[in-house]
Amino acid sequence: MNLIAAPIVFIHYGNSSYLKYTLHSAKLFNPDKRVILLGDRNNTHYKRLGVEHFNFVDYSSGHEIELFDRVYKFVGGKQHPNNAWVKFVFKRWFIIHNFLSTHNIEQFWTFDSDTLVLTSLARQERKFAQYDCTEQCGGICMNGFVANLKVVKGYVAKINELFQRDDYLRRQMDDFEIYPRYAFTEMRAYNTYKEECNIRRIQLSAIINGETFDDCLHESEQMEACDPHYRCGTPKKLYLSEDGLIFCFHLPTQ
Repeated sequence: MNLIAAPIVFIHYGNSSYLKYTLHSAKLFNPDKRVILLGDRNNTHYKRLGVEHFNFVDYSSGHEIELFDRVYKFVGGKQHPNNAWVKFVFKRWFIIHNFLSTHNIEQFWTFDSDTLVLTSLARQERKFAQYDCTEQCGGICMNGFVANLKVVKGYVAKINELFQRDDYLRRQMDDFEIYPRYAFTEMRAYNTYKEECNIRRIQLSAIINGETFDDCLHESEQMEACDPHYRCGTPKKLYLSEDGLIFCFHLPTQ
């Protein structure tokens, strides 16, 4: 495995206030890796951070994505806003797949565009070499290290398949009668994909060699927590070592 070769790929439309911190952090801790932003004209200026910028519109065509545009429909509860974001969270995987295929990229890292990368990812890759991909969001989204393009191709094919399975979509709607603020997103699709296609995966938050990737700072997740009355969840208590490493205290194992 070429540890340096697997780039870090983000996809984002617009210019959210946090995006510059995400990109700068990824580049700062991974100076030898390609950091790639699939973006639009509103965020092309981040090339000044040393980030490679590609317009995702240039990767928004092809058979699979055209099929997706035909079969996609909003599936959600009555209280969900049904905004453009819902379609984009699916479509971004088709764009990513097209980009990777065009540039012959087989392995890569990817995270939500509000995720801070605070370590060298190259030295983490051996942990996950035996898997197709890693997961975040409690195991319901494909995030982190993706070891082969085949698993992404299978994912986009499964998304298109699910939007053509009326019985499956009806079962989703049954859930949304109970949870009217929820909608069918790429996370539910991924959960079905891994169950039906038996992909090799591991949660990125698994503790391996005393290290873990945090899923959500504002949830304690068995770590020592800060003030439990904090207005937004129960954030983990962080310790910073003299050499710049971030520590949490795992309560079950001490």
